[in-house]
Amino acid sequence: MESRFDWTNLLIGILMIIVGILVLTNPAATMTTLAILVGIAVLVSGVIFLFKYKESTANLIYGIIAIILGIILLTRPAFAVSALGFIIGIWFFIEGVLGLTRAGFYKLISSAMYITSIILNVLLLIAGFLIILNPFVAALSLPVLTGIALLIAGVMHIAGAFSSKQQPPSLPY
Repeated sequence: MESRFDWTNLLIGILMIIVGILVLTNPAATMTTLAILVGIAVLVSGVIFLFKYKESTANLIYGIIAIILGIILLTRPAFAVSALGFIIGIWFFIEGVLGLTRAGFYKLISSAMYITSIILNVLLLIAGFLIILNPFVAALSLPVLTGIALLIAGVMHIAGAFSSKQQPPSLPY
């Protein structure tokens, strides 16, 4: 096996570390950027659903609501940042409730899965509740986690640059 230095991995790793440091040093700007990107995605989603209004009235309603929400998110990024944390809190809470309603299914499979499901879903409920109580702080933790993930991925890429380079196996599709 031929051993070569992988410049691509090195450059990707350095870039990820730089972006990770930028994200960690300015989480508010990161959230604002994320809020703008979410605003664009919601707006585009609304336009797409608006074009699908003939399929169902729900598409028309969702499209109009999404376009309005997208415009609000784009014109008021500070609102979007604080709303993002609240939305995540509600999402966790709902997931926890739904997970608890499905926990009985796991009891049929294994008592360990049942207990694990109960514990994890209660934790989701608690996390959702805590995030709802203080959504702005929760939203600001997202860039910190993203920054840490970028730093880890960057280090892994740099380590990969110094390891032997070989082609991964091709995918079956």
